Amino acid sequence: MDADKVASSRIAEATAIALTAVIVAASSHAEFTYSYVEVGGDVSRTENTADNPTDDADGRLFGINASWQWTDSLYTRVSYSTEDKTFSNLVVTTDLQLDTTQTYLTVGLGHVWQVGDSTDLYLEGMWADTEVEHDVPAIQPQMFGPPAVGTRVSVIADDGFGGAVGLRHGLGNAELEGRLTVIDIANEREDRLEFQAGWQFAENLTGYLTASYSKSTDRNFDNIVKGGVKLRLSQ
Repeated sequence: MDADKVASSRIAEATAIALTAVIVAASSHAEFTYSYVEVGGDVSRTENTADNPTDDADGRLFGINASWQWTDSLYTRVSYSTEDKTFSNLVVTTDLQLDTTQTYLTVGLGHVWQVGDSTDLYLEGMWADTEVEHDVPAIQPQMFGPPAVGTRVSVIADDGFGGAVGLRHGLGNAELEGRLTVIDIANEREDRLEFQAGWQFAENLTGYLTASYSKSTDRNFDNIVKGGVKLRLSQ
């Protein structure tokens, strides 16, 4: 793991510890509802850190989230998404376009506290399951001349665990939220910092603009930047 990734991991851990300390001191119930269904999408740019990259990867994601608050302070959250990306890498003398489709499912339990006027602090633990279907280079030696270069499809599936800590703050019909998520799957860790700004434009309907930045320990990609939109129907 290089110095940047070590630093990112330490920052994430320190932030989580600090916010957890605040949680221990908090005692009142949530300001917002945590019962809702939302749909959304985003576009992304991912740094290609695999061997011989020729371009970074553009991505497109669609997801659906559902949360059910079953006490004043406890809720269950389920998220599902599918994302397509295309990486470009030079293999022998061929610039290959390597398509990737990832499905992602998380199921988590959260606890929320009201820590100020129109401000909530929450902590989540989650199980995560992912499947990645992606093109990998296929090299076929030839009797004469350079080898033939193509692709074949590989599928990787695994699961793991993670946690998140976040703050929500209300400003009339507006809402601001920041969230730090750390997930470890198959000994590969992602630290993701997310922000969103929402506006309630109808009863129980809120639209959001979203942005996030992620660091990963995977050797093939890093520095994932995203921007998107969401629509939430609250109970």
